[in-house]
Amino acid sequence: MNRRGENAKVRANREKAMLSTLYNHAREWGYTTAANPCAGVKGFKEAGRDRYVEDAEFLAVWNAASAPIQDAMDIAYQTGQRPADVLKMRRADIRDGFLWVTQNKTGQKLRVEIVGTLKDAIKRILSRSHPALGLSLIQNEKASH
Repeated sequence: MNRRGENAKVRANREKAMLSTLYNHAREWGYTTAANPCAGVKGFKEAGRDRYVEDAEFLAVWNAASAPIQDAMDIAYQTGQRPADVLKMRRADIRDGFLWVTQNKTGQKLRVEIVGTLKDAIKRILSRSHPALGLSLIQNEKASH
C-alpha cells in the first residue's frame, strides 16, 4: 500500500480490495483456512468526485448515443436517479401518474410525478416498438431483458 500509494492512492485502494476479494473466494472454495491478510490494512482516504456535466456535454453524448442510452439519460436527468436505479425501472413502476422508485443504495422509496419533459420521455419510450417487449422501461434494441 505504501509504495503503490506514493503515486496512485485510489488505485492502491482498488488493488487491495481486489486482493481481499480474491482471498475471501479462495477461503470460501477451500484453498486456504488462513485469515485474510488484507484485514486490518488501512486504505487511503478518498475524496468523492464532484463534476457537473454541462448542457453542451450532455447534448453531445445524447446526440451520439443509441435510443436506449438516450432513454436512460433522459430518465436519469429528469428523475435525478442513479444509473443503476434507472436501469432497474420497470414498466409496472408507472402507476397513477407517478414513477415509483426504490433506490438500490439507500432503499428509499419515492414517487416522481410524470409531468413535463419526463412525461414526454416516457411517452416516447413506451411508444417505441421492440422485437420482444420486456418488463424493463429501458429496452435493448435487439432483445428484451
